This record gives sequence, C-alpha cells and structure tokens, in this order.
Amino acid sequence: MSTSGDEGSVLEQRRDQMSKLVAKGFFNELVNYGVRNEEIVRVASHLLGNLLEGRRRVTGEPRRRPRGSPAPGAGARALRARAARRGR
Repeated sequence: MSTSGDEGSVLEQRRDQMSKLVAKGFFNELVNYGVRNEEIVRVASHLLGNLLEGRRRVTGEPRRRPRGSPAPGAGARALRARAARRGR
C-alpha cells in the first residue's frame, strides 16, 4: 500500500531523472554542433539569467544594476563628476 509521501518521492525522482536527460541531450546537441566549452558555459549563464528574470517578473523584484553603473535618472553633471574623480 503506497502513501502520498511515497508517490511524491517517486514523482520527484522522475522529474529529477527527466531534468538530467534533457540537460544531457541539450549538452550533446551543443557539442555535436561544435559549440566550445566556453560557449556552453555562456549558454548556461544565459539560461540562469532568463530563469532569474522570469522570477523577477513574477515577484516584482527590481533588477540589480551592474556594479559601477549609474543609478537610474543620474544626470550628466553627476556622471561628469564621477568621471573626474576617477581621473578620466
């Protein structure tokens, strides 16, 4: 007699196995097309970025600015002052 906990565990295992198979197949296809390791890492990074971006859209979380980029609405004077402090 199976319990709902056992069924949940089996479903989780199947989902995990499916994820691994899809990832392995995708990786093999990229390799077959001649994609280099560095490019595969870049693809994986883009996949994660898309995942996070989708999560932000759902939760309403703001995007993080790249380090050193001006704040939204920063005026030209502030940008010039910042460049002057850096010696540019």
